[in-house]
Amino acid sequence: MYPVNQAYEKKAEGIIIFNIAEFSNVLLCDYMAELSWNPKLKFERFLEYYAKRRYNRGSWRAMIECYKLIEKASRDIFVYGLASWVDPLLNLEKVLEEDLERCVSLCEESLSKALEVYDLERDNELYRSELLELKLIVYKLKAMLHLKRAMKTRCENTRLFNKHLSECIGWLKKALRELEGDARFSISSTREWIKQVSGADISVYDEASKVHKGFITCPENLRELIGRIESLRRLEGKDKPTKSSL
Repeated sequence: MYPVNQAYEKKAEGIIIFNIAEFSNVLLCDYMAELSWNPKLKFERFLEYYAKRRYNRGSWRAMIECYKLIEKASRDIFVYGLASWVDPLLNLEKVLEEDLERCVSLCEESLSKALEVYDLERDNELYRSELLELKLIVYKLKAMLHLKRAMKTRCENTRLFNKHLSECIGWLKKALRELEGDARFSISSTREWIKQVSGADISVYDEASKVHKGFITCPENLRELIGRIESLRRLEGKDKPTKSSL
């Protein structure tokens, strides 16, 4: 949310919202839509309106606290962004482990807040979508935390290096299980749907999906990332990995 405010303040020419983001980043998409009509709308004011519109009287206050924690976590753009980039190794060295731990903690707290109202909102499809998003954020950031720890031990302790890689892969697979079989998040399924739309230019979607391939919102991209990280495993007793091998 914080970067969106910055973009509007700096008079960005435009912002692209991929169709998949409608289901994987609901709060941000809604806020961006509101800003299109009211560029001066502050996030705090929007948040109350958003929560009251979507949740029961007994839930919306807890959800506001949930969103505030996520917004706080997202202020560290490099750290929070690790939940999205399909090539995290390009950015992971720029991130401090303690900052990543802090971000994970905030996101876990946010998820806990959302789960407090599960019994009240379990039949609310809007709630289920946002709960899924929160889970994915936590799972992917925890994966990146273990990947960061693996990088720290890559030249000293092969066993510990592999252990952290396994933890990383485990969290990514947990995220993948949340998305498997859900056509809303699939680039290929969405492409097939667009091909059936009269007058749709599939080449535009193909160009956009090339950009979107840099993000791990989709099962296709998660599987690719898991495969790349699995390839980093080393046999114990082999030569120590060099920095360039990562």
